[in-house]
Amino acid sequence: MTEPIKHRVAKLTERAARRNLGLRPASEPPYGWALDNAFRVVCTGTLDQIETWLTAAESGTAYSADP
Repeated sequence: MTEPIKHRVAKLTERAARRNLGLRPASEPPYGWALDNAFRVVCTGTLDQIETWLTAAESGTAYSADP
C-alpha cells in the first residue's frame, strides 16, 4: 500500500471510529473495503464510496424523511 493510500485509510479509520465503526479490507468480492461494527457490515466499496457514506452519515441529514 502506498503512503498516500495509507494516510487516506488512517483518516477514514479515524472518522469511522467516531461512529464506532471499523474500516478493513473486504473479505468477499469485489474485494474493496468494508465499513463495519461488531454486528454487521454497513458499507462496502472503494475508498471513495466509504468516504461518501461517512460524509452522508456525518451530515445529519442522510436518513431524513423530510424533503
